[in-house]
Amino acid sequence: MFEKYIAGLIWQNLDRPGRVSRAEAQKRPYVMALNKLQYGFSEKTEDKNKISLSALFAHKYDNVIFITDKLEKENQSSKKQYWLCVIEDSQIVNFGTLLAQRAGANDQLSSTNKADNEYDINYSGDQLLTQKALLALAPHLCNKVQSNQKSFTVNIDTDSQEIRDAFKNKLEVQNNTLTDEIKSLAQYNKKARLTTYHARRMRKLIIGVAVGAVVLAGYHYLTQPPPKKHINYALIKAKLEKQHQQQAKKDHQAFIQWEKKHEAYFLMQKVQCMLHQLPLLESGWLLDNYHYMDSHSIQALQLSYHRLFYGKLSDIIKATIPGFTILRHDVEKHADNVQLVVSPDIGTCSVINANIGHGAKHSVIDLVSGLQLIGLDYQSSKQLSNASHNTRFYTIEVSGSGLGQLKSYIYLTEGYSNLILYSFSVSLQSGQLGKWNVTTKLYI
Repeated sequence: MFEKYIAGLIWQNLDRPGRVSRAEAQKRPYVMALNKLQYGFSEKTEDKNKISLSALFAHKYDNVIFITDKLEKENQSSKKQYWLCVIEDSQIVNFGTLLAQRAGANDQLSSTNKADNEYDINYSGDQLLTQKALLALAPHLCNKVQSNQKSFTVNIDTDSQEIRDAFKNKLEVQNNTLTDEIKSLAQYNKKARLTTYHARRMRKLIIGVAVGAVVLAGYHYLTQPPPKKHINYALIKAKLEKQHQQQAKKDHQAFIQWEKKHEAYFLMQKVQCMLHQLPLLESGWLLDNYHYMDSHSIQALQLSYHRLFYGKLSDIIKATIPGFTILRHDVEKHADNVQLVVSPDIGTCSVINANIGHGAKHSVIDLVSGLQLIGLDYQSSKQLSNASHNTRFYTIEVSGSGLGQLKSYIYLTEGYSNLILYSFSVSLQSGQLGKWNVTTKLYI
């Protein structure tokens, strides 16, 4: 009975409130205006003339959370999906909006004394979720309602007692059904219908992208002066040996200072902080991956965006990112993938670590034991020597998946002043943190 309705659109603000511009019409085949402020679109041609459920709800409610499983939707793994609708100030929550995590919302995530909203969740007001994903999001939605001065209406239309309890234990929940809501909103069907704004044939592009590395620099040290043949004077030989010893001492001290400023714990926090200030969706280009490499400099990241069906190359080339300077654009052969090299402006994400250089010098046994305790995959190389600054080190590569494991690893490295970050890669899946990989060197 819900065949003519659609859920799960991507919602964004209009470039100019009140009308769909010619440029937007050329980029987006199915667009609808909602309260003169938003558009929602689908890349499937068969969705034309369907009615957006979230648009209907936005005509009735100022602030509402509506959850139902009556649409009988399934994902690619044949898992049942729930529709989540969130309306705030009569507007559908845009795709890629950050939902702050609060203390107590999740025992695993709030078990430390770190800032409550250190890591946020991307969500949307028109979203299809599995039961597992919805249950993970539920405590943060409840906290949003409880901590907000706005009055939210919360409706749960499902037979799942587990879903109902996740909200009823914290909020006042109503039992309006989706069928009843649709009947009461029939007068808005025309306004919520997907409409064709142009007839140009669009290619459907869903491209996966891997990100390359940026910021590759090494620390070079002077070696001893070239040997001179047939040095017969003891005084000259002693002078050369003294110069070599002084240079070696200078190089080692310079390395110690460099080491103190590039602790893995400090740098991983700063890179994560910068991620939350980067646009997930920029002019029809979706962020898939970001990569930091070599701790010699934190002043640049390489971001990988792939083109959605309505994006244009000129849009991403002309785009600006508040708080960052775009240093370079790398466009792949077919112009569907673009890598941006960006540098944070002064004051962007200024993470201060008062413990820089004051942490304990931990052994590789300490670190590996911690990794085993929290269950992360790792690889450790044999101990190597670096004669240029008289040090020995292990290379340790750690991989995981999801926010929880990454936070556990970051907190594990706190206090390791001799653990240096060399590579940090994170992939994103529908705006959420997916697989990640970190390469460090532990100097001993």
